[in-house]
Amino acid sequence: MRMRLESALFSETVSWVAKTIQPNPAKAILGGLLIDANEDGTVVLSSNDPSLAARAVIEASVEEPGKCVVNGKLLAAYAGSLPKKKPLSVVAEETRMTLTCANAEMTVGLLPLEDYPEAVELPDLAGTVDGTDWNEAVVNVSASASKDDSLPLLTSICIRIEGTKLTLMATDRYRLSVKELEWEPVDPALETTVLVRASKIADISKSLTCEGPVELHIGDDSRIIGLKAGTMQNTVQKTQGDYPDVLGLFPEDSPITAILERAALQEALKRASFVVEKNAAVRLNFSEGQLEVAAGQGEIAAFSEILECSLSGGDINSAFNPNYLQEALAKMKSPFVRFAFTQATKPAVITQLDKEDGDIDPTYRILQMPIRLYD
Repeated sequence: MRMRLESALFSETVSWVAKTIQPNPAKAILGGLLIDANEDGTVVLSSNDPSLAARAVIEASVEEPGKCVVNGKLLAAYAGSLPKKKPLSVVAEETRMTLTCANAEMTVGLLPLEDYPEAVELPDLAGTVDGTDWNEAVVNVSASASKDDSLPLLTSICIRIEGTKLTLMATDRYRLSVKELEWEPVDPALETTVLVRASKIADISKSLTCEGPVELHIGDDSRIIGLKAGTMQNTVQKTQGDYPDVLGLFPEDSPITAILERAALQEALKRASFVVEKNAAVRLNFSEGQLEVAAGQGEIAAFSEILECSLSGGDINSAFNPNYLQEALAKMKSPFVRFAFTQATKPAVITQLDKEDGDIDPTYRILQMPIRLYD
């Protein structure tokens, strides 16, 4: 194999593909990155771990077509150090590959091509979604997924498809995030549910962020889901199992509501965090026209700040994990947020509003479990 191309293009593409290679793969060959240079000038770079794979197509001046497998992490690290926007020569012989850029030259050993697994094929195309909207939805819900590997269902994002509506949801039992968005399915009657590990789908969705469409590939019998944007695609293994009916946790009616400025509450919570001890709660005391944000107690350290709010339904005092509350507010973009309660010991529903007397955004909801306080 012999080809020439721009160093920056090679470096960026190798880096993108190598991100899907596990630090300590089960088999050494799975740490390899496949380079397939074709006579028509297309070069396919791919990683082929069955649980998470990537594929990207770029163009080069291919003098001699061929295939080779090289350590992906090593190649990405070296390619990233090359001079930018300089001609790069890549030559692969029987046992080694040589990269030459300006006055720099590196030779690296090849991995056995015959041991490399076959490429992971994309399942059938299910539909397309706006890339920006998709990435925002994944970001909005992924923080609520559990980090406990002993609960694989809860470490996943649940993707529910109902015709032209996508619903993404995630929970760790203490909070629940739900985001709805529109998409264009191949089959308007499609109804299915897919579970994917939150950390993996978040990483690949971020790397595929674009202003154009993202294709979702979901096969009925496939154990993987595929995402494709332009010449770049990923496949990731599905999580097996039935996701709990978490949407039923949202109350049908919330008689107590409070609306306030999101940024003001974020700043107050930031100040309160300096006195909140580990695993302690921040207290939100709502009364007519105001919210008291309180934390700590006694002579060691205490905090209190009064914020303006619009309260309906009566006074209510509740307490929450301050980190979870801050994460929820950080994911929202609107100037105002609304807290909706049934009672102090029940979960609160947090939604966003563009203005104080405006309508809530029904497409994004966060259910936050309170922390019970004892006198």
